[in-house]
Amino acid sequence: MIPRRPAFPAAAFSFIRVLFMAALPIIPLSLLASTPSWWTDYGVLNGNPSNDFAPANQGQAKNFAVAAVSLLNNDLAQFRGAGPRLDQLAAAFISGASPRRNDFAPVTLGHLKTLAQPFYDRLLDLGYTGPPLTSGTYPWAVSHTPPNDNAVANIGQLKNLFTFDLTHGSYWAHEPYRSHFSAYTPSPIHKSPWNP
Repeated sequence: MIPRRPAFPAAAFSFIRVLFMAALPIIPLSLLASTPSWWTDYGVLNGNPSNDFAPANQGQAKNFAVAAVSLLNNDLAQFRGAGPRLDQLAAAFISGASPRRNDFAPVTLGHLKTLAQPFYDRLLDLGYTGPPLTSGTYPWAVSHTPPNDNAVANIGQLKNLFTFDLTHGSYWAHEPYRSHFSAYTPSPIHKSPWNP
């Protein structure tokens, strides 16, 4: 005779089912929380699903950078916006002055770090401590894996570098930024001349 396994208690089954049903609506919300709203507001995302593992190109990186400069200029206007260094960067991307410009060329991890560094410098100067700067320094500075700056970057890595969200007051370490963003209500987006 084969010994019978004790039946799974009905109360435990009901508890697990209730727990699963309660967590189900939270899961998609947590996934959406990782996408800053400014990506849609400033035209970085086009509504089509993206393959985050596909290689990123220089045009995509420039598009993110120009949109991020517009965001900083709008949301941090009373604090001098993005600052002259980032404004010049965006203007150079928009003008397309380089005769060897190829927006479809792949972008490397080293390119992305160089692109993100002035944004991070500006945000750190203002006391921003939210993602991706939760460590208080560049994300790649605290990595325990050796960098391969010549490797082709993918779209997910590009997105990860621009996940900052200025709208949360708790992400700001200093006043008056904390007070400003704690009472933040989005203002109409003033499109910059380089990102109509």
